[in-house]
Parts: sequence; structure tokens; C-alpha cells
Amino acid sequence: MLRVRSPDVTSIGETVTAVRHVDGWWFRTSAGRSIEHASDTASAARTIDAMLRPWLDAVERRR
Repeated sequence: MLRVRSPDVTSIGETVTAVRHVDGWWFRTSAGRSIEHASDTASAARTIDAMLRPWLDAVERRR
């Protein structure tokens, strides 16, 4: 399990786990969404960033 948090806004984040599928290991979000094959960590990081970006941007606009 990996917990992804912004160092500036620790209340916003995601918990990612690796789960086995028929075609190998995949990263899955806390909501149960399979996001990327576990061998593609760069794409997984981009996907998580895209998921969290609207929340982080909203906090930044409020500052």
C-alpha cells in the first residue's frame, strides 16, 4: 500500500495498492479503480497527479 499526499496539503491524497489481475499486477485506487499496470510507475504517477490536481489547484486558489 502506498499513501500519496501533498507535502503542502496533507489532507488531500490517495491510497494506492497493487492487486493481481489475470494479466499481471495493477495499481488500484482506494475507490477500486485500476489505474495502470504496476510495471508502468511513471504512468501511474501521472494518473494519480491528474486525479488529485483539481483538488490541489482549488486549495492553491484559496490561498
